Amino acid sequence: MRHLPEKRKRGKMRIRRKLLVLLLAISLLPLLIVGLYDFRNARNLALRLTSRGNEIVINRFSSQLRQLTRQSAAIIHQQKGLVELSLKIQALEAERYLAAPPPLSPRVYFDHRYDSGENPPPGIMPSPKHLRTNKDSPSSPLSVSYGEQVIRLAPGVAAKSAGKDIARLSRMTATYRDLYKAHSDLFYWQYTSLETGVHSSYPGHGGYPATYDARNRPWYRNAKSAGKLVWTPPYVDASTRKLTMTASMPIRRPDRSFAGVTAIDVEILSVLRKIRARSALSENVQTFLTGLHPRGKAGEKGIRIIAHRSYLTQNSDWETDLKLDWLKSGDGERMNKLLADMGRGGSGLVRMPFGGRDSFWAYEAIDNLGNYLFFVVPFENVTAQFSQLETIVQFETWNRMALAAIMSLLMISLVAAVAVFSSRTVTAPIDELAAAAQRVAAGDFKTRVDIRTRDEMGELGEAFNAMVPQLEDRIQMHHSMSMAREVQQSLLPAEAPRFPGFDIAGHSTYSDATGGDYYDFIDLSGLEKNCLGIAVGDVSGHGIAPALLMATARALLRNQVTRPGRIAKHIGDINRQLVPDTRHGRFMTMFYLVIECETREVHWVNAGHDAAILYNPAAGTFKEIKAADIPLGIRPDWTYREFSLEGGFEGQILLIGTDGIWDTRNAEGEMFGKEAACAIVRDYASQSAADICAAISDTLAAFRGEGVQTDDMTMVVVKG
Repeated sequence: MRHLPEKRKRGKMRIRRKLLVLLLAISLLPLLIVGLYDFRNARNLALRLTSRGNEIVINRFSSQLRQLTRQSAAIIHQQKGLVELSLKIQALEAERYLAAPPPLSPRVYFDHRYDSGENPPPGIMPSPKHLRTNKDSPSSPLSVSYGEQVIRLAPGVAAKSAGKDIARLSRMTATYRDLYKAHSDLFYWQYTSLETGVHSSYPGHGGYPATYDARNRPWYRNAKSAGKLVWTPPYVDASTRKLTMTASMPIRRPDRSFAGVTAIDVEILSVLRKIRARSALSENVQTFLTGLHPRGKAGEKGIRIIAHRSYLTQNSDWETDLKLDWLKSGDGERMNKLLADMGRGGSGLVRMPFGGRDSFWAYEAIDNLGNYLFFVVPFENVTAQFSQLETIVQFETWNRMALAAIMSLLMISLVAAVAVFSSRTVTAPIDELAAAAQRVAAGDFKTRVDIRTRDEMGELGEAFNAMVPQLEDRIQMHHSMSMAREVQQSLLPAEAPRFPGFDIAGHSTYSDATGGDYYDFIDLSGLEKNCLGIAVGDVSGHGIAPALLMATARALLRNQVTRPGRIAKHIGDINRQLVPDTRHGRFMTMFYLVIECETREVHWVNAGHDAAILYNPAAGTFKEIKAADIPLGIRPDWTYREFSLEGGFEGQILLIGTDGIWDTRNAEGEMFGKEAACAIVRDYASQSAADICAAISDTLAAFRGEGVQTDDMTMVVVKG
């Protein structure tokens, strides 16, 4: 409250300043016209001077950027050749050792010795190069050994059965070490993996996930399928979660049968950073490693981004493939010309938009396979120095105008005094309103104003006095609704249950502050079997009344189903207790499901709820579990029936939702429908239940667009 006088003064001066500006505009208009004319002439002169300078600098910069791109592409080409040559040497050595008798006393260090810290290999130390990226904490160095390799066995492979291959690969340490020393700034990991499940890697390290099997990694599969040396696009390294590109090639046993794959990792983003640093380019310059790839119609190609620093923000899950983006521009015509030139193996520089900014695109091929290096430089980087010249000219122009302003100072002072005096009668009521508004904002709703003028200001004062009590009522209502929303949200599950053999997730979005939708996960392990209860309900209507009915039904459900007995009887008991509370035509639909962990049996009662969707991925078929009984709260004597899923719940997906999902409409009035929901379940069948819920929610939001959500939306997904 101590600052109110100052705020009132600032509010008063704003009105007076407006009157002052109006009077100044009228009295000083001729002077301003002359000054603006002079300023325009000076600005035109500056533009002519900078235009010629810009042209010279642009030509010089273009030549330097072309040369820089050619040199950088040559470096990458050279590094690519070094990796491929080293890989071929590594493959020859691996095949030579596989053909030789295994050593009698091999020196072998398995990955668990690196992870446990007990009796570790000699020379193990934290590596500043191999930083392990953690999702919720800072990166930490991985402990590695530059003197030893590591042996990792695929899940299910015993050391005894693979002993000879382990012994043979133990000889690869010297080969790895010699190649790594020659190219330590380029190599990240070197490894050889055999079809028998033996994986050898250098430098020696741990950090492998428990499920890691090199035979399932993309670099292994690609080399095995191609039968020759291949490069695999960036993927997440399993040990450090860094983005790497891999050169890999197959190796064979003496009888020329397929033995496995040997490979070399390159941290490609580190290579691009070093090139940009060596080139002294600014941070807002974009560096891309790209390749021409088919896109869209037959024969049509696009520029696929193989490596860029934006990929660092993607999910660090080592088992998930990166989503490679396309290099795009808003200028379709120039983009087509660029694609045509790249298709011919050309290189050059083109000016067109990138990310909404006018930019230079410099591109150079790094091989004859359609792979290119791109530098994208914002145009303002080139012309920044000439903006300084323009600023200097404008500054001198303002100095000349200031001289004319001094001559008019007396006139300005006179006009200002008249404006202040004239505004006093206008600003007094406004000042009183501003002070009253400050008191209302501080919580004083007894505030009233006394403005007795017979004009618009008097009417404004009357409207203000009528508004204050209405505002107080609305604030209290808003506070009550906020508390009700917090209470209702606390009734929904905080997290999905962890139920052995099942993946379960739920999601609810209310259209109002409070709603009538409800879902719940109820632990029934206290009964005779290890069971889980799942409920999805929908109270008719929106707002406080449905929310209260939902809370009542939740309490009754949790009280009933945790007791012994058939679920149909529990639902009937809940219905009889709800009937007295459901008035004015209100009711509640509910789908209640019980899953038995050991037998995987599924039993349910459907009290007038929308049909649940059951998807069998193996057969690719959908089945609806339709309503069998009436909603809760209508007839107290209704007998509910229990149903079971034939054959148990194995490998299937169940979606239980409320009608707010299917009935969502877009701007054209089209309904989302169950077919669209089924398509999402089918497309995301291989992902988690939470991912399926998120996909449905995101698709609904996109489908609705700018439209308003008119109904609550609730869903539960169960994967068997």
